[in-house]
Amino acid sequence: MKTFLKILGGFLAGAVAGLLLAGAGGVLFGGMSCSEFLGALSALGWAEALGIALLSIVLFFVCMVLHVALHEAGHLVCGLATGYRFVSFRIFSLTLVRQDGCLRLKRYRLAGTGGQCLLEPSEGNDGRIPVFWYNAGGVLANLLVSAVALFLWLLPGEQPLPLSLFLLLLALSGFFLAVLNGFPMKVGGMPNDAYNIRLLRNSVDNRRLMCLQLRVAARVLAGLRPGELPGEWFFHLKEVDYANPFQVASALLDVSWLEDVGEWEEAYARLEAAYVHRHELPEVFGLEVCSELLFTALATGRGQQADQLLTPRLRRYLEQYKTVGSTRQRVLFAIALCLEHDEARARDILRIVEAQSDRYLMQGEVAMDVALMHEMLARQSPDKA
Repeated sequence: MKTFLKILGGFLAGAVAGLLLAGAGGVLFGGMSCSEFLGALSALGWAEALGIALLSIVLFFVCMVLHVALHEAGHLVCGLATGYRFVSFRIFSLTLVRQDGCLRLKRYRLAGTGGQCLLEPSEGNDGRIPVFWYNAGGVLANLLVSAVALFLWLLPGEQPLPLSLFLLLLALSGFFLAVLNGFPMKVGGMPNDAYNIRLLRNSVDNRRLMCLQLRVAARVLAGLRPGELPGEWFFHLKEVDYANPFQVASALLDVSWLEDVGEWEEAYARLEAAYVHRHELPEVFGLEVCSELLFTALATGRGQQADQLLTPRLRRYLEQYKTVGSTRQRVLFAIALCLEHDEARARDILRIVEAQSDRYLMQGEVAMDVALMHEMLARQSPDKA
């Protein structure tokens, strides 16, 4: 019943939003007054009004999907034009990746994002790498398409209602996304494009960190484990500013390298320091810190600390995103093996990850996680490993 009410509430909210957006467009751009819009609305029969509302919902959804794709395409075009190389292109969970010299289609989700265009910078002076166009390309694409849609909507002459609504909603949704990404802010705790541009343009260190993170991501996606990457790519920060997303991402990459080479105490100490600042991070980063701290606690024999870290919220997060990548499966494996003492379930998780390893996006991450699970299993049950 609760699910049905949520669906019904979402439908009604979408219907109202569709009508309001259509009305706002007419008032702002069509020369219609508010009273004229309300009069036209009141003259509609309930069936006609419902039909327009349904059409508005469908078209608004279509327009938003189109603009997410256009936004990421803008990043892609502007990034390639300024010297970056293609790595992956994601719209919602559908991801096109370059692996083994060919393009492959996979599924991958990242909480808090509708898409992602991952490119690799060219070799050279990382502090002087161009950052504006790559980051601004999405907003520019949204603005360009919205301007064209608005121009076509304003052309004189009668237009069919579906076409008129589509052009209007395409323009408004694009302007909305452009504003959402074009003014420096954090959306759901995550920095938007303009926020990243501001951080990058004002700091050579941030540009270097961004370049290193993109290079690490490209290598790990291609199949290299973090521990196989050059050590000089890591540990560039003496202290971490937890308000700076580039520094936080760099600190988490350092932990991945430490885990992969078996430096568990150092990894635990760094994660424990980050855990103190978890409320300063976007929720997904905070949950990742908690899950990795839990894993390193179990890897270093700190079962009591791990048990305290395993909150209902963290377990829900791990279960919700366990099919996205192998890292959550690795943590669930450790929980089953070391906290719940359910070796059979742990082995099932390991078998699933090994059987589906080719489906995951970050191939080097999968190789690391499988190896870590085998190591943990060997320590727990040396006669069965």
